[in-house]
Amino acid sequence: RSSASIASSIPTTRSRDRRTDGRAVTVIEQLAVWAAGLTWGGVPDAVRRRARWQLGAVLASTLDGPDNIAGRALLARAGETGEAPVPGTDRRGTAPGAAGVAAGLATVLDQCDLIPGAAAGPAAVWPAIVLGAAAGADVDDVLTAQVAANEVMGRLGLATFIGPHHAENSVHV
Repeated sequence: RSSASIASSIPTTRSRDRRTDGRAVTVIEQLAVWAAGLTWGGVPDAVRRRARWQLGAVLASTLDGPDNIAGRALLARAGETGEAPVPGTDRRGTAPGAAGVAAGLATVLDQCDLIPGAAAGPAAVWPAIVLGAAAGADVDDVLTAQVAANEVMGRLGLATFIGPHHAENSVHV
């Protein structure tokens, strides 16, 4: 598993963990604190390498997306306007909208990479790139956000694995 070497750095919630107001600390709060504190320097080399591979694969899939019938249909319905470029196209949208369209384009060829609990590739890469660009983040910060997204989606996907959910629902996490 690509992130196994960082798993020990993620805090776990115990029933005795409490906020100052006495309410229990949730797992999602713990994951948010961990993700916000993650730095590229804290990501092991093997995970860094895999993050770069994932980035390249998603970029390649995205660039092929608009030439596919499903990609053209997606673009026909993507009516938002804004300042963020939609990668691989001449369109612009809001930052969240552009990230969503780019992630959709990356999935039309069904070449998503899977991690335990999630089909994380486009859902981890494009929000990190587009929202990172909107915030002025550097490449290391974007890759760090991608690594954190993979880890959070995998954990939440595994937590909801049994039931009506599917790993590809990680796109909505």
